Amino acid sequence: MEGVDLRLEEGTVTALLGPNGGGKSSLLLALSGALPLASGEVRVEGEGTSGWSPRSWARRVALCPQATVFDAPFPVMEAVVMGRYALREGLSGYDGTDRRIAREVLGELGLEGFEERPVTDLSGGEAARVALARALVREAPVLLLDEPTAALDPRQTLRVAELLRNRAGRGVAVLAAFHDVNLALASADRLVFLREGRLAGETEPRRPDLDLMESVYGVPWELARTKGGTSVAVPRPDPIIPTAGRGR
Repeated sequence: MEGVDLRLEEGTVTALLGPNGGGKSSLLLALSGALPLASGEVRVEGEGTSGWSPRSWARRVALCPQATVFDAPFPVMEAVVMGRYALREGLSGYDGTDRRIAREVLGELGLEGFEERPVTDLSGGEAARVALARALVREAPVLLLDEPTAALDPRQTLRVAELLRNRAGRGVAVLAAFHDVNLALASADRLVFLREGRLAGETEPRRPDLDLMESVYGVPWELARTKGGTSVAVPRPDPIIPTAGRGR
């Protein structure tokens, strides 16, 4: 990854888009302090992060990685409240405030009643929401998400998109990697494209740059309108590619 200069604004949702292998996950790991930089630096709220301890990173930047595997059968509540470890002083345990915040976040994600269920018994989509809850309870000013809706059904996808807007409304700087271009158009304030480890450009959701999108993905795009008047971007069919049922 080279020449990446990206500024995140508080109170906004930035969507990180691009083809597979373009460097989205690596960039998120670097911005979270989990991946060392070969050059350059990450600054959070104007402060350089060189020399930060893991606890300092965790208090300022929360990361929800692309895939979380729960190996131990912790109850959901315990798995989520662990996200607040960086906010505890010394070896002090979790208190009523920690658990209240965890319950509130579980409710936002439609996981009421899951508190005592072992995380190893959850479906993929449920486990993904528990991992997201664990990042959210930290209440960090920067929230990084790697494909937070990849394992979710449409209802839960919309729930998470609304939740990200809610966090931005509280002043959080949100950066989320998506493969669903239209979800990004509907939920983000800006779209940033990454290709081959470099920033390829950015565009506004209300007026997406279709030429930029074509250069990034290698397929032409066009805008369409839903019945409700919402703009969606769809790949323009290539006449060379056979269509199912053609020739019958």
